[in-house]
Amino acid sequence: MSGTFSEKQLNARERLRCERDTREGKSVVRIFRLKPTATGTLRPAGPQIEFAAKHLAGVIAMLHGLQESEAGNE
Repeated sequence: MSGTFSEKQLNARERLRCERDTREGKSVVRIFRLKPTATGTLRPAGPQIEFAAKHLAGVIAMLHGLQESEAGNE
């Protein structure tokens, strides 16, 4: 991986990783879950989402809207 990344601990075992990288000259963002292997190294687990980095602001706005609707339901 040659780009930048950020991780958030989800629970004692799993993390969520968001990374920005370049593919075929275009900036992309990937979001996926990491789980430890038997040796303790982390591996991607389950489905992942990948999209052009130019859409990042829209994805963040969408998630923020979801968070606000959840806060209104509490």
